[in-house]
Amino acid sequence: MTSAAAALPNAREWQDKKRYLCLMGLIGPTLLLTVLPVVWAMNQAGWQSASQVLFWIGPILLYILLPALDLRFGADGQNPPDEGMERLGNDRDYR
Repeated sequence: MTSAAAALPNAREWQDKKRYLCLMGLIGPTLLLTVLPVVWAMNQAGWQSASQVLFWIGPILLYILLPALDLRFGADGQNPPDEGMERLGNDRDYR
């Protein structure tokens, strides 16, 4: 057995370490629903200028933070082995 073959995980041993990162997709809608009552309260308090700053969260997240995180973490080189594809096809999270 070569060293490259020994480094590859067995299909039964392979686990997706980023399985639950898809839940991070809920951050954007949750932030919007959280910020809207704060903006309303700031407008009621007379802080119209300060409340408009909160609406910049979306563009900052989309155009600055997410690309920076993408550069930081790089490409995902963790593909499942071919032997494990049937098991993933039967998993409800990967259908």
